[in-house]
Amino acid sequence: MKLQQQCIARKSALSLMISFAAGTASANSSDVDALTAADATGMVRTYVASGNLDTSNPFFQSLGTNGRSCFTCHRPETAWSVTPGSLQMRFNATGGTDPVFRTNDGSNSPLADVSTPDARKRAYSMLLNKAVIRVGLPIPAGAEFSLDSVDDPYGFASASELSLFRRPLPSTNLRFLTAVMADGRETHAPFKPPMDAGANMADLVASFKGQAINATLGHAQAAGAPTDASHAPPSSLREVASPSGRGSRRATSTRPISWSTRR
Repeated sequence: MKLQQQCIARKSALSLMISFAAGTASANSSDVDALTAADATGMVRTYVASGNLDTSNPFFQSLGTNGRSCFTCHRPETAWSVTPGSLQMRFNATGGTDPVFRTNDGSNSPLADVSTPDARKRAYSMLLNKAVIRVGLPIPAGAEFSLDSVDDPYGFASASELSLFRRPLPSTNLRFLTAVMADGRETHAPFKPPMDAGANMADLVASFKGQAINATLGHAQAAGAPTDASHAPPSSLREVASPSGRGSRRATSTRPISWSTRR
């Protein structure tokens, strides 16, 4: 039974990738459509209010130098994030050369050896086993703590660049956020209520534009900041509603572009 579920999940993911490669993805047709995929709890689906998800916009384009796009780490078949299982499939399919596997933040250390498949498996072990990306940040000015010592098994972290690991946040349900990023560092201004009514989204949109620029410069290693025209569509795509929970098909939104539901 478990093997059968795994096969169904892989076929669904493959079907999803083929549909996205074609340039649009429809959520109108049936219960088994291009935006529905199996997972361990049942099915995960993305619903698009307009009928089609435009996969030609910059969210799905490589705007940097390492082949990555927003879509690299935000996939509909894994509820617009990534999972260890999905990353392991991509590693096995490419020998660890898929764009998600890059040393700037995908490896345990940016100095890791990635010269062979076995070396890449060791270098990307945190990503493969926990689906976490390394975020290198210094201790901020005015921090209410100090670094007493470093014990990094990967031999890189220091006070000038801590190695912080976190899973990519789902690019869904973001219309309801009151801060951008897990630690709020991309929040450009205190958000104005009501956050869930779409009455005033200026703070949220400004924060997402800044986040999109920084992600393109950092995760995608762009040579320069993207223009407003190129980063506006990704930030717009992220204004979405999302799963209301396992076993439920309900979703709430005022003006969604897309959302995901589980059943």
